Amino acid sequence: MTQTELAVALGKRYNAPMISMVERGRRGLLLNGAVAAARELKVSLDYLAGLTSDPTPAAELAAGRAGLRVAVTATGSPPADHVLIPFAENVRLSAGPGEPVLEESQEMAVLVALAALESWAQPERLHCARAAGDSMVPTVRDGDLVAIDRGRTDPVGGRLFALRTGEGLVVKRLRQIGGRWHMVSDNKAYDPRPVGEDDRILGQVAWTGPPER
Repeated sequence: MTQTELAVALGKRYNAPMISMVERGRRGLLLNGAVAAARELKVSLDYLAGLTSDPTPAAELAAGRAGLRVAVTATGSPPADHVLIPFAENVRLSAGPGEPVLEESQEMAVLVALAALESWAQPERLHCARAAGDSMVPTVRDGDLVAIDRGRTDPVGGRLFALRTGEGLVVKRLRQIGGRWHMVSDNKAYDPRPVGEDDRILGQVAWTGPPER
């Protein structure tokens, strides 16, 4: 979206030079303008204000964190508006320092509302594991479940991905820094780390939520 397009979306009080000044930090938006900008850009107000690096709107986060329960097995047919995702109980996606990869078990599945998934997610390509650590707080908490679309392995700036590294499996946000992809934590206590030649993207995160039973 260009500055002119955003200005038109925000209304008569805004124009391209004003949007340019906002982007350069030389002026701010009124509350109604900020709300409209968040709606048009499909991000949260906290993201626009620099309070979080996760652009996901709060309503989507709430829907995602409410849309699941853990099923005992993956047998049977889910409701029409839900999907059963194979769940590797013994695998941890580290949201802190990398952990060793344990043997996968597919004896369980998570039942997630289709509406809670990212629009691009393909249910047949999804796999689920549990997060460990605090480096992705508040987006992904210790013990949260993470659904990964293994068909999406091309990096996208600012989005969450699961990666296999020399330290184990991790879930991080990918960003380009100095022309190179880095693994970035939402918890600012952790420094970004370059994606190494031997690191492999396993898939993009399509949903996260707590293990409600």
